Amino acid sequence: MFFKKNPQAPPAVKVKKASDIIKSGSHKQKKYLSLMLVPSYTTGKTRSVRIPRALFYCVLISVFAISSVIAGLQIRAEHLRRMAQHYSTQLSMTEEQFREFKFETEEELDEWRAANADLADQLGDEIFDRRRAEINMRREHQGTLDDVQDYLEELERQIQDFEEKLNAAVTGLTHRTFIPQIANLLEQMNNSQAQIRAAFLPAEAAYENGYANGHASDHTVAFADTRVDGVVGLSAVSLSLPPVVTEDDLHAQISDLLNTLEMLTELKENMQYYRERIQPFCDNYPTLWPVRATISSGFGGRRCPFGSGQWQQHTGIDIQSPRGTSIRAAGGGVVTFAGWASGGLGNKVIIDHGNNIQTWYAHNSVNLVTVGQRVSRGDIIARVGTTGSTTGPHVHYEVHVNGRPVNPRPFLSE
Repeated sequence: MFFKKNPQAPPAVKVKKASDIIKSGSHKQKKYLSLMLVPSYTTGKTRSVRIPRALFYCVLISVFAISSVIAGLQIRAEHLRRMAQHYSTQLSMTEEQFREFKFETEEELDEWRAANADLADQLGDEIFDRRRAEINMRREHQGTLDDVQDYLEELERQIQDFEEKLNAAVTGLTHRTFIPQIANLLEQMNNSQAQIRAAFLPAEAAYENGYANGHASDHTVAFADTRVDGVVGLSAVSLSLPPVVTEDDLHAQISDLLNTLEMLTELKENMQYYRERIQPFCDNYPTLWPVRATISSGFGGRRCPFGSGQWQQHTGIDIQSPRGTSIRAAGGGVVTFAGWASGGLGNKVIIDHGNNIQTWYAHNSVNLVTVGQRVSRGDIIARVGTTGSTTGPHVHYEVHVNGRPVNPRPFLSE
């Protein structure tokens, strides 16, 4: 399709582009911009100002940049204002909370001060009570130490008494060492007690050297051996208790004294054991004179006193004594014969003393014991007489060992 040009239409106005206008302008127009200043009043003249294009752009960019900076500063200022307002609000709230906290703290502080004052009063009372209780406890403790000291002194006295009794008992035993059986037993006791003392030798050394801590060097004990007829006894125990210093010293004293007491106890038990074995010999061994008088005829060979002049074996001894004199048992034992005996002995009493030892008492005017009767040393068993074959009142006294007569004279020591 083709369009035809309208010949009546007005001629078209050709519009130039701004770039064409700019390009078509002179070189001078390209460097400057014209600004028309129109006055606000009608009488004023319109003025035009030319400014360099570069300056215009610089000013425009500067204005834009300044405007942007100002706008940013305004935004920042607004933000800071809001932040300041927020922090101001928070600060106000914090100040209010601080005031409340301060008030509560002051109240609690007042309460704490009051409680502290009460606690101080209570603590002062408690300290006072504690010190008073401590003083009382110390007094009680000192009283206990004094009681322990008294106990130790009493124990010392008891140990000394104990030791003296032991010495007396040992001494009493040694008086009969002429009896062979007793001498043997005493020798055994001597060896046994020496072993016991040797077992306690460290304890004795502790006594002699004093306490190891040096607080009681004067606390010593000494045991000196004393021999009585060859038998060892104990000398007096020397104990010196030091002043009370500490509980340890008292414990050491108690331990040492108990060791000593234990040793003496074992020695006593040992002595009692041998004393029980020795006692039958002491009680029953015939050492007592039946009557206290003169021996008219000794043991062994002699001429017949009835005129025949023949030598004969006299199996005992004759002890002259007035008629009716009491005849006493030479030792303890059991009567095995009491009656008339053949062989010219007349009324006779036989006592079995044990250990295969017997004594005979003959020519008695009367026997005062019966068979099976238990007699003790010194008991009256008969009266002096002249029954049987005699030349006058006397006691025919015999000692038989293992069934054979022996000389009675060595037995008569009491």
